[in-house]
Amino acid sequence: MAYKYTTVIEFNDTDMYVLRLQHRGSKHVIQKFDAVPTTSSNEKDATALLARLVNVKSLNAKTHRVIVLLPRRQVLFRYLVLPSKNPREISRMVSLQLGNLIPYSIDEVICHHNIINLQEDGYSKVLCLCVEKKASMRCLRVLKGLGIEPSMLTLGALGFSHYLNYPQVSLSDTNLFINCDTKVIDLVFYHAGKLAYARALRFGFSNDKQTIEMLINQLELTITSFQKEAIDAQRINYFLIGDGDQLHTTKEALDVWASSSSQILDVSTMPSVQIKSKALEGGINPALPVSCIGAAAVTDDKLLNFIPENILTLTRRRRQVRAWVRIAVMFLGICVLGFSGFYAQISKKKQYLTELKEQFSVAQNKVKDMQGIKQRVSFVQNKLDETTFIADVMHDFHNFFPEKSTLTLFNITRKKSLVIQGFTFGADDVSALQKSMVDSPFFTNVTLDFVNSRKTRDGNATYFQISSQLKGKAGD
Repeated sequence: MAYKYTTVIEFNDTDMYVLRLQHRGSKHVIQKFDAVPTTSSNEKDATALLARLVNVKSLNAKTHRVIVLLPRRQVLFRYLVLPSKNPREISRMVSLQLGNLIPYSIDEVICHHNIINLQEDGYSKVLCLCVEKKASMRCLRVLKGLGIEPSMLTLGALGFSHYLNYPQVSLSDTNLFINCDTKVIDLVFYHAGKLAYARALRFGFSNDKQTIEMLINQLELTITSFQKEAIDAQRINYFLIGDGDQLHTTKEALDVWASSSSQILDVSTMPSVQIKSKALEGGINPALPVSCIGAAAVTDDKLLNFIPENILTLTRRRRQVRAWVRIAVMFLGICVLGFSGFYAQISKKKQYLTELKEQFSVAQNKVKDMQGIKQRVSFVQNKLDETTFIADVMHDFHNFFPEKSTLTLFNITRKKSLVIQGFTFGADDVSALQKSMVDSPFFTNVTLDFVNSRKTRDGNATYFQISSQLKGKAGD
């Protein structure tokens, strides 16, 4: 279906972004952009904040596409090496092996996978993207409070495929896009035109020496992880995305560190995207988020939809109900008009009036049937509104997990027992992590099961296992 407009809504830890794009053939025009800071993670507060930024009636029009971008921390990246190059065989293998790599059961997540590398020995490197259904439902409930039905719930990093259209970007190489946003810096890897890895740094871009040094340090850690887990790329092309006038100092430092020449992709010269002169008026943050622009400019086949299948089915049924209601209303209107004209011409013939009344009764019954279907759909949808306790635990754990540490196991049993395993290169990270869990309102009986040190090519690594019991939803 050809859309005239696309609105992208992005939630993150600090801000809510709403960007509206108009499609004019091969050109895309940014008509409006707003960014407001978020002061609460409460769903009702998020709904109230969103209501200030959007026109709900226009968003639900047939010619309008609504895309919601998930925060990077809510999407799990997992890699599999499978002994096949056949896409159908790989799909079956993924569903069998992925359950051992994620802290949820397969039924609790929405998963998509991409083949990112075909190896010469007949094996394939597969990237699996997983989102917990509870996290997906939390975003959908925020929109549901305003009656908005999104077309797509996806990851912002997938929108970076739009920037492959820059003439200086080679589709056959490994490309690292560095989104220099003032709030969060995104590191997005594309290999042979496909998303291969993504990471969001916890600090925003600034042109000062300290921020540039932090960026270089995180780049070194991220590239090491990317080469180890995803693609062992010997050559990486670096692209800085943002305001071209502000990136030259960062480019010089990046070129020295990488021993290669990086390039700047200026947001003001994006391929096929124009910025309307009044697009930024009224916006609190004038820096356009490139993830929103990319997601709005690409077609649906470039994105992955993390809306649960049952919700998609309910949405389709709801739209069918609306279509039938519209038909019934039109039918009623036709009947009323026909009745008026017919009655004016042959008012003395009661038999015709009786026939029209019968038709009117049939139409009313159809409307009642449609209303009954709508009530049943609403009932099923309301049943989906449940708490997201585990998502809150993951969010709290993510906030205090040491940056230099790597988590290899995060297992929660049905009896609320938690076991985590991992390794770190920081001397005090294990004790800091244990103390943070003790101080957290979500964990109790925190025990350090074992800790030992091993030498690796990256330095001395400390391996550990911590177990604890989760506190109940009401703090019991």
